Amino acid sequence: MSWWKSNADGSDYATPSTALEPVKRRGLNVPPQVSYDHSDEKRGSLIVAPDGLPRLLALIRAQRMRSDNRTLAEDIIATDFMTQIVGRATIFNRDVLEIADTDNEFYLGLMERGAIVTRMRPELTVNRRIGEAMRARVSPSDATKFSAPNIPSDDDSFDTVVATNIVAMSPRPSDTLNELARVLRPGGTLYLQQILWWSPSGGRETSPWHLLSGKFARRRYQRSHGYAPAHFYGENLFRVSLGSMLRAAKRHPDFAIVSMHPRYGRATSRWVLRLPLVREFLTLNVTIILEKSPFAHGREPMMPEPQRVLGPFDPR
Repeated sequence: MSWWKSNADGSDYATPSTALEPVKRRGLNVPPQVSYDHSDEKRGSLIVAPDGLPRLLALIRAQRMRSDNRTLAEDIIATDFMTQIVGRATIFNRDVLEIADTDNEFYLGLMERGAIVTRMRPELTVNRRIGEAMRARVSPSDATKFSAPNIPSDDDSFDTVVATNIVAMSPRPSDTLNELARVLRPGGTLYLQQILWWSPSGGRETSPWHLLSGKFARRRYQRSHGYAPAHFYGENLFRVSLGSMLRAAKRHPDFAIVSMHPRYGRATSRWVLRLPLVREFLTLNVTIILEKSPFAHGREPMMPEPQRVLGPFDPR
């Protein structure tokens, strides 16, 4: 049994039997009059289960196949991301900041659903020798560059911010949240995903040796590959605990927590986040959805004035 739809020839993509009708919606936040190109007969729509054990197994397999079939692995993760975010954050016809610590295909799904996307990737140290393939994978040349926690955008620039694994790029989660709140418009949504330090992939390309020591993992990677990792421990990768992230989110004056749960688990598994020590090891990857207060920065929310219904004895 496959964890996603497959073609008759056994490939991992399902070829649609009939093209989508123009009036059908593909998901929330998508206008009904959108046409999609299905001219490629070999590659159809990749479908990942939205919840439960099939979704978990698909994501585990995607992580394991990164070295053999990285394209398919990234497609599975991107498809799962869009399945999770649609309906939880406003996308269509909105200014969306898609910011991450490495390149991904999330921005393509957001653009497909009508978002006006600004794509940001980290600015890597120029004077440090990093593999060219790794540099292109982490920080492609066509993406806007940022140096955590600073984001090169004006105040109140975006309606929605999708932030992936950038909290651990600075030692204090509060600094990152302050910067994200600055560029987010009042009433906007922050969709935050973060791989935790104590997960098997918490050290990025230096994993799993980061579980012993971040410095040891960094030195071992340099000896093995002959160049430094793109995620350099102590510079753009820090050991940030889930507890410190949750405390920073709860105490931030501009944010209200909409939901938080393990990314690979169901929304009902959020009880794990209440266990102070166990959550660091069991959560692996967390999803936190925050909403910025419409009264942030002292602004009054833009709401229409209520219309008064005049009675028979009220002055005209």
